[in-house]
Amino acid sequence: MAQPKIKPLFYISRLLIIILHIAIAGPAFCEILLKENALEYRQKGYQAQKAGMLQEAFSFYQKALLIDPRSAVVFNDLGVVYEMLGQIDNAEKAYLEAVAIDSKYGNPYFNLAFLYEGRGDLRKASEYWLKFVSLGGQKERALRKKQEVEEEFLKEKKKEEEQLKKELEARQQAAEEQRQKLLKEKQGKQESKTKALKEKQQREEDKRLAQEKKEQLLRKEQEVEEEFLKEKQERQQKQEEAERQLEAQEQPAEQERQANLDEEAATLKDEWAMDNNELAQFYIKKAEIFAKKRDYPQALRMYLNAKQLDPQNKQIDELIETAQKMLLL
Repeated sequence: MAQPKIKPLFYISRLLIIILHIAIAGPAFCEILLKENALEYRQKGYQAQKAGMLQEAFSFYQKALLIDPRSAVVFNDLGVVYEMLGQIDNAEKAYLEAVAIDSKYGNPYFNLAFLYEGRGDLRKASEYWLKFVSLGGQKERALRKKQEVEEEFLKEKKKEEEQLKKELEARQQAAEEQRQKLLKEKQGKQESKTKALKEKQQREEDKRLAQEKKEQLLRKEQEVEEEFLKEKQERQQKQEEAERQLEAQEQPAEQERQANLDEEAATLKDEWAMDNNELAQFYIKKAEIFAKKRDYPQALRMYLNAKQLDPQNKQIDELIETAQKMLLL
């Protein structure tokens, strides 16, 4: 918690008023007046402290110290407030200041003994307990407080031991669970390894069977392909033989048709006085008839006749090239 701030201007004005009273009333009267004012602030601070208003108590104790900076009682009270605020280091300083001002005032020794016990510094705690008792302090009260502290310490120690025991049992249980978990994981890994090995062996077996099946299929395909090629060759030979026979049968008739066409073309040329371009178109139409019948030699012959009649016609060149390709198939 933050240390309360003091309003210096207010207190300075109060001090100036007090100094003015001192100058008027004389040293003895002023000293009494100052102590009364300091005591009044101390009483207000103590009442505020008992009511739990620590900030107000702190403020009153500061005002008292401004008036009477050599008050061991106020420094002791200030230390108590610091301690209640959790400012242990400031509390220690305030108690030590009280002891330095008045070494025969027992309360700060009592408070320091408790403070050092809380810190675990038993050597200093014992030192201040002895000083408190040696000053004629409340021995029974001190011993009772010390006994209460020891009992509380033993309770806390027992509680810590029980907590440590529980933590140890929890750690042992966690370790056992972890061991069981690791054992299961190890078994699982071993099972996975065995399973993976079996799967690998199965894959190798499947691969071997697949390879055998593939080789069988390849042999079968090769046999089928050879059989197909053989049948194809036989069909091709039969087809060629049939075409030769058909050509032999059709050749006289075709030669006669060609002669008739030539004669018809000559007759038409004479009768109708066709020009070369029209006659070329006539040969192209005849060539198309032969091409549809797959008689590519005759079609090529018609195209060549058309080319002679119309040598500038690019279409005839393309038709000739097509007919030549069909003959090469």
